[in-house]
Amino acid sequence: MHDALETIFDRWCRRQAEGQGLRVGLVAWPDLGPTVLSANTTPGLPTSLSLRKSHVFADRYVPGVLEESRLIVPLRLLKGDERDESHGEGSAVWRSPEGDRPMPVEDLAALAVLTVRQAFHNSRGRVNRDPGFELLTGWVMTSLDADDGRLLGAMQKIEPRVFGWWGWVLQRAKEFDAAERAWIWQVEGGCGPPDAAVRGLLHLMESAKSSPADRLGLCRRAQQIFDDSGYRDFDLQTTLEIARAAALIDLGYRVQGLETLRGINRRLIANPCGGALRQSSRVALLSWRAGGLPRALAAAAALAVGVARSSTARYKLRAVWAIRRVRGKHPRLPQQPTVPGSEGTAPSSGAAAPAIRRIALIRLDRIGDLVCMQPVVARVRERFPEASIDLYVTTGLESFAELLMADANLRAVGVDWKDGEAFKRSRKQAADAPPYDLLIDLLEPDVARHIRLSRDIRATYKSGFDSRARRETFTHRVPLPDGPLHLIDRTARLLRLLGVAVPDRVDWQPRLVVPESTRNVSPLLPEEWRSDRVVGLHVGAGWRFKRWYPESFAAVGRHLVERFGVKFVVLGGPGEESIAKQVAAGIGADAKVFSPSLDELPGLIASCEMMLVNDSGPMHIAVALGVPTAVAWGPGDRTLFAPRGDPSRVAVVANQSRCANYPQEIDAERCPMGYRYEEVPCLSGVTVEAMISACETLLAEKPAVTAPGR
Repeated sequence: MHDALETIFDRWCRRQAEGQGLRVGLVAWPDLGPTVLSANTTPGLPTSLSLRKSHVFADRYVPGVLEESRLIVPLRLLKGDERDESHGEGSAVWRSPEGDRPMPVEDLAALAVLTVRQAFHNSRGRVNRDPGFELLTGWVMTSLDADDGRLLGAMQKIEPRVFGWWGWVLQRAKEFDAAERAWIWQVEGGCGPPDAAVRGLLHLMESAKSSPADRLGLCRRAQQIFDDSGYRDFDLQTTLEIARAAALIDLGYRVQGLETLRGINRRLIANPCGGALRQSSRVALLSWRAGGLPRALAAAAALAVGVARSSTARYKLRAVWAIRRVRGKHPRLPQQPTVPGSEGTAPSSGAAAPAIRRIALIRLDRIGDLVCMQPVVARVRERFPEASIDLYVTTGLESFAELLMADANLRAVGVDWKDGEAFKRSRKQAADAPPYDLLIDLLEPDVARHIRLSRDIRATYKSGFDSRARRETFTHRVPLPDGPLHLIDRTARLLRLLGVAVPDRVDWQPRLVVPESTRNVSPLLPEEWRSDRVVGLHVGAGWRFKRWYPESFAAVGRHLVERFGVKFVVLGGPGEESIAKQVAAGIGADAKVFSPSLDELPGLIASCEMMLVNDSGPMHIAVALGVPTAVAWGPGDRTLFAPRGDPSRVAVVANQSRCANYPQEIDAERCPMGYRYEEVPCLSGVTVEAMISACETLLAEKPAVTAPGR
C-alpha cells in the first residue's frame, strides 16, 4: 500500500527533475459553481503545494535509508471561461509545456492521499494551515460531492484510513463541518477497516451538532458495523458503550444508562487494560450525572477493589514503576540515522566505521513469537555474515532458538525473567559479558524486562523501536509502526537502521530446520503406525479462550479417520494432558496421546502429514516446517499473528475479521469482551463442518514439493 504510493511519489519526482514539472490546474466540477477556496487563498492567483518525502512517509522514514526528496506542485484554479474540451470538464489536468492533458482519477487520488498523509504527520504537534493543502483538499472535497464513486474508491484503495486521518487534521484546524464530511466518507465508503469507520462515527457523536437521539442512532450503526464484520476491540467497544450510556442518560433513560455503566464497570474489572483508568473515569462521571455522588463512589470503589485483586493489574503497575525509574535515572540519547559499520553507510564524521563483529539480539517471549523472528534474524546474518550473534531468549528455549538458523556463529542465551532473583543473576551475567558492537531489541512494546536487560548489556550501538521509555537506552531508533500490520512486517522495520530499505509489508515466511536426529521420532510411535498416514492434533494454547472445544476437535478427528483412514497423534503441553486424553477418547482407538518435550516437539510435528492446531506456538512451528496446517482461530489479532506460510498449505478457520483482545487474567472466567468460555463467538462460530472442509482440502492431495526442514 505505502510502497505503491512511494513508487508514485518517486516517479513524479523523476519527472520534476527531468524538467517536465507538475503544474496542476483545478477545474470546477460541472453544475457546482465556483471551486471552494479557503480564506487564505486569493482567487486567480497561483499557489503551490510542497510534499517532502520525510514528512509524507514520516511513519517509516529513516535518514539514509528512505531517500529524501521534495515534490513541488504548482496549483492554479482555472476560471469558468478558461475551461474547454481539452481540460476534461469535471477533472484536474496536468499542465506541461507540451500542452494540457486530463489527469486520471488514480493520479488525482494519489496526490490527495499524499497531501493528507503529510498534513496528518505534520499536524500531530501543531495545526497545519498550508495554503496549498487547503486549496487542493478543499477542491477534492468539493469534487467528491459530485463524484460517481470513482475518486472515493481510488482514494480508499490507496489508503483505507485516509478519510479518518483527513477528518482528524481538519478537526485540529477547527474546520468542524469539513471534518464531519470526511468522517462520513470514511464510514460510507465501505472500503476502509471497520475500526476506522467506528472511530469516524465516534467523532461524529462528539460534534456539537449531534443531539442525544442522533448519538444513539450512530451508536447502533457502529455496533452493527462490529457485528457484521466480526471485528472486536475491547477499548473501542468500551468507548462505544460509554457513548451509548451517555446518550441514554441525556434522553432521560437513566435506569438503562446506569445498567449499561454497571456492565462496563464489570468488564473493566475483568480486563484492566492500558485504557482502563481513562475509561473508568468517564464511567464515574456519567454515574455521578445519572445517580449522584453515591453512584459515582460505588462505581469507583467496585473498580478499585476489582483491580486490587487482579494479579495482572499489579504486574502492570510494577512494570510501569520500573520503567519510570529507568527513565528518571538516565539522560535521553540523541537519535542517529543508521548504524555505522553497516554496508553502504558511513559515520557522519568521515572516520572509518568500526566493524560489527559481535551482535546481541533480544526477544524474551514465547515460542510462536520467536518463530516469527526467524526471517529477521536471517537477514541480520545476511547483513553481517562474519559476525557472531547472541540471541537472548527465555530460559528453556535455548535449544529451540538454535533451530532458527543452521549457523555455528549463532548462540542462544537463556534469561530467566520470570523469577526476580534469577533475573538479577541473568542481568549480572549479561553485564559481565564482553561488550557487543551492536544490540537490537526485537520487541516493540515497552516491557520492563527488555528495558532492563538492554540497559545492562554493554554495546557500542543499541537499537530498537522508538518510545519515551527507551530513548535513554537506544542510540538508534525506528518509528513505531502506524496501523495494523503483521508481527514480521513490524519487526522487519528494525533492519532500516542497518541500511536495509525494507518496505512496509514484506512477504517473508519463517523457516525452521530440524536436524535428522531430532526428526527421527519412529521410536515414539506404535510399530503398527509406522506405515500409516499420521495426523497431528495439538489441543493447547497459551490462553484458555484460544482453545477450540475438545468435543469439536474429536468430531473432526472421527470424520478424518472414517474418510481417510488416518491415525492421530494428540499432543498437549504441560497442564493440558486431560484435554488431550478427552480428545483422544472422542476420536477412538486410532488416536494416541503424547506429551513431548520442547526438544521433541518440532521433530514430532515434522513427521506428521498434517496438523490441527489452535492459535498457538505449535501452529507457527508447523507452518514454519512446511507441514499442511488447519487452524481453529478463536480470539486474537489475526492481522498481527496470523501464520505466515504457503497459502496452499495453511487453512485458517475463523469467525472474526480481527479481534484485538489479549488475555489479561489467564484463568479468568470471561474473555475481555465479557463472554464465558462456552459462549465466546470467536470459538463457537468456528464450526466442525468448516474445519472438516479445510482438513479435507489439505489431505486430498499430497504436497507436490518437499516441505522445508522435513
